[in-house]
Amino acid sequence: MGVDGIDIHNPLNVPGVKERGYADPEKLARMKRKLQAANLNIYRVTLPETPNFFRGKPEGEKEVENLCKTIMALGEASIPIARPLLHGTPGVFMTHIAEHRGGYKMRAYDLHAAKQRQPGRLWDPKIPVEEYWSRCIELYGTMVPVAEDSGVKIALHPSDPPVPEAPFTTEGWRRILEAVPSKNNGLLYCVGTRYEAGGTRLMFEEIQRFGREGKIFEVHLRNVKGSLLASGRFEEVAIDDGT
Repeated sequence: MGVDGIDIHNPLNVPGVKERGYADPEKLARMKRKLQAANLNIYRVTLPETPNFFRGKPEGEKEVENLCKTIMALGEASIPIARPLLHGTPGVFMTHIAEHRGGYKMRAYDLHAAKQRQPGRLWDPKIPVEEYWSRCIELYGTMVPVAEDSGVKIALHPSDPPVPEAPFTTEGWRRILEAVPSKNNGLLYCVGTRYEAGGTRLMFEEIQRFGREGKIFEVHLRNVKGSLLASGRFEEVAIDDGT
């Protein structure tokens, strides 16, 4: 199939995170050696979540400490990229399932249906928006220096679905990059998510802008039909079956 590596998408699948909240360096290295024996590598790991930190609860300090310990473990294992999960994603991830060529089924999203299902804000971090941003920047201010010392790049995925209130769009990405400037602070550019937002033109503009700056650390290749800008809806499809 030509596959030469994996990403660990769920932080609970990182050895040690489920048991003690942060990656176990020895177990992570052991996992990497097993994969390398099959000619596979680990290219990116998703970091543990920090919901209590965003809510301002005392447990949040420990969550941030565990996140930083995980980054250091990735550095020890020479895993180059870490993705943070920043609390406060839209409540409606999909509105229905769409059927496509040959009968395969995929996620679909309709903005009008989502607003009916969740009146008010489609993205709600459960705290004031500016407080949310303040905590994002505070978290980055803590973890990016650790990433620099560990040789790990922090790659932020865009908000999905990219509803108007969602934080991590072109402007939100720029806000994070400028607030904590670092060669280790960049993006996990999801082609599908950004197409959902504004189609081909937006996607190419962002790739040119952030790519020239060397800020695209990893790419997700997904395909979709439709965009919120053009029709207020989109459908995820197979990689060879979209627009």
